[in-house]
Amino acid sequence: MEEKYTWIERELEGELAEVLDRPEAIALLGPRQAGKTTLLFRLREHFQKQGVAVHYFTFEDPYTVEQVEKAPRRWLEQVVLPDRRNVVMLDEVHWLSGGGRILKLLYDTFPGVKFFLTGSVSLLLREIVAKMAGRVLLYRLFPFSFGEFLRARGDAFLQGWHRAFRENLRRYLVEGLWKEIEPLPPEARKQMEVLWEEFLIFGGYPGVVLAETRAVKTRLLSSILHMIFERDILALASVGKLRESWRVSRWFAANATGLLNFSELSKDIGVTLVTARRYVALLESAMVFTLLPPYYTNPATELKKQPRIFFFDSGLRNAFLMNFAGLAQRTDQGPLTELFVFSELVKSLPPWYELRYWRTKRKQEVDFVVVGNGEAIPVEVKAAPLKEPKLSPPFRAFLRQYHPRRAVVVNRTLLTLQKWDKTQVLFCPVFGV
Repeated sequence: MEEKYTWIERELEGELAEVLDRPEAIALLGPRQAGKTTLLFRLREHFQKQGVAVHYFTFEDPYTVEQVEKAPRRWLEQVVLPDRRNVVMLDEVHWLSGGGRILKLLYDTFPGVKFFLTGSVSLLLREIVAKMAGRVLLYRLFPFSFGEFLRARGDAFLQGWHRAFRENLRRYLVEGLWKEIEPLPPEARKQMEVLWEEFLIFGGYPGVVLAETRAVKTRLLSSILHMIFERDILALASVGKLRESWRVSRWFAANATGLLNFSELSKDIGVTLVTARRYVALLESAMVFTLLPPYYTNPATELKKQPRIFFFDSGLRNAFLMNFAGLAQRTDQGPLTELFVFSELVKSLPPWYELRYWRTKRKQEVDFVVVGNGEAIPVEVKAAPLKEPKLSPPFRAFLRQYHPRRAVVVNRTLLTLQKWDKTQVLFCPVFGV
């Protein structure tokens, strides 16, 4: 029976198109329910149209796991067709014991086969990729970006404006180039604000985005949470540790975008400091959240170790808190806006760029620092509307200390390019990030 799915074009497709004919295996790392399997089905259609024999297997099937672990070469010999080009897609490979060794063996034994691998537990998939060094290209697939969300909503004008603005911003961050772009007309802006708020509340998991009602969206997010804990966390920890892992995640959700204090965390959830660190690493591997390290050049005056807490998806974070209220009823508009900007930057920046934050021991802080090509570009996030260009004292302190050639202030209203001393500062609307 053919799998039924709704396809929304993913931004990663363009990158993958450039390597489909290369010999290396392609590994897709992403959270559960981010769309990895659906992307494999899309690629399967692409290859089948070219007459390629495509074979799909999931290692969530115990029988397949048993067959592959028992006799991997014999298993694949029975799968591939000797007179055809073959593509083998292996879903959720982190369930395969000794996966790195087995997949390296298969890759080396069947040089004419193109392999695709997926995994939702980063620690285990990265171990597999490490053992296949030089044989695999690793890509990350997250839940929908805001641009993909708009594509799913089907408004061609908003899609086009956002695509042009986002690419413009990316060029500004990476190359320092900015092309003037017209702001949204008032009515289109109102519509964009409504969609942006929906994205902040429910996030970008594809199934959630495509659900038609709030009730179904909340139920789906709850299901995703339970799948993450019952499958991915269980792959790394014993059943007895699931309750503590859940409590750590709830603590992180309540403290999202804040500084992580392990002593405070261990005290609040009632475990030792060593155990708290172990749970954090466990949950980070399941891609529930990530830790943003500080940017520093002077350890005497700047933080150099303490990370900040960020979820890849605001909807998942809200599901932990069981809070899906609209922005007007919330007290966490600031953290939600920062989570949005973080997630969009992670999805749009080149993989060789790093995202950090800056904070001095005198508590001056810049929300994000984009680090790449020998530059450190500060990004400040303002959840409130701005009537005129204005820089906060901590932001000005960063500019004075590091003298970046460009900087960004993300806000709700203002779109303008200004000069501050030797730094070009772009004020841009948050829904264009």
